[in-house]
Amino acid sequence: MFNYKKYAKNYNNEKDFDRYLLDFKFKMLQEWSQNLGDCLELGCAMGIMTEKLLPLCRSLDVVDASADYLKIVQQKITDRFPDRRSEVSFHNCFFQNYRPEKLYDSIVLAGVLPALDEPDNFLRLAGGWLKETGFIFITSHNAFSLHRRIGKIMGLVGDEHELSERDRLLFNHKKVYDLAGLEDDIKKSGLVIKKIGGVFLKPFPNDEMLKLSQECINAFFEVSRQLDPALAAELYAIAAKSK
Repeated sequence: MFNYKKYAKNYNNEKDFDRYLLDFKFKMLQEWSQNLGDCLELGCAMGIMTEKLLPLCRSLDVVDASADYLKIVQQKITDRFPDRRSEVSFHNCFFQNYRPEKLYDSIVLAGVLPALDEPDNFLRLAGGWLKETGFIFITSHNAFSLHRRIGKIMGLVGDEHELSERDRLLFNHKKVYDLAGLEDDIKKSGLVIKKIGGVFLKPFPNDEMLKLSQECINAFFEVSRQLDPALAAELYAIAAKSK
């Protein structure tokens, strides 16, 4: 059994390069929709995405298996958005065990799909939580990203789909998606892909990326929008119940 208490203690995405990736993933979501209506966030970590989502939402439900993360995020929301605290609900459970009391306009599943045992089945379940016009925003690390390709050539990994120690021990990931694999799991779930692509060009490991200036990091994001999404550090998809 994965130790979520240990996970919350060891992973602080406010201090990791992942905080920049969350900013860029949110930009892609924001470009798709400025109005998230009744929103469900599945997996919050330190609440970086949560704080970005709330201004675009009518209501926000946050689900996480870590009670420690939820406590941190609840305090952040209370401090930063005191007038909206009653519109945010927190639920400490596994995603598969969550039973919503309403349907959602939007569901945000950022970076957690690879940790699920049966991702296509979960997407099918989550699709049932959507309103007819709702959508799910899905993101995942990319097997064929530039830095994984470089790692393979350097002999650091035997295969781009190989789980790194960070993938296995820190995030409990079961797989590493590529663009075709993500598209396949979404289609198997019965959902319809409205948009799919890549986010950010990342040539170096996280620790090295943190040494770069904000201007340089922003440039890597902008140039990634001009290139083949198969090279991107992250993949994203917008999935809905119907066309």
